[in-house]
Amino acid sequence: QGDDGRAYPWGPKWDSKRCNHNVDNKGIGQTTAVREYEGKGESPFGVVDMAGNVWEWCLTDYENNENDINEAASRVLRGGAWNVSNTNGFRCDCRDRGNPRSWNDSRGFRLSRSFLSSEF
Repeated sequence: QGDDGRAYPWGPKWDSKRCNHNVDNKGIGQTTAVREYEGKGESPFGVVDMAGNVWEWCLTDYENNENDINEAASRVLRGGAWNVSNTNGFRCDCRDRGNPRSWNDSRGFRLSRSFLSSEF
């Protein structure tokens, strides 16, 4: 959400041109290439595809918010997917859940790396 509490990665209001979705049945009906929405839907931090395309798996357990990789029965999913038809699914504050042992074409993951400020 950034420091300003934005509703969507790009700002306060829904904009159908900024992510892959199926709101009002106007989606393309499948996933898109990574960075398809670059220059359209970035967060203020320059991160692309934080909403739409596929739900992104999080390490966090949905029920207890713990990050034990071996114990979770359901994990948090964020960001909405290409087949989601409600704009609320793309909001920064939206959480969905999924069994980490199941998969489908609307779930994926993002590899990321964080740096300590002393590493720059």
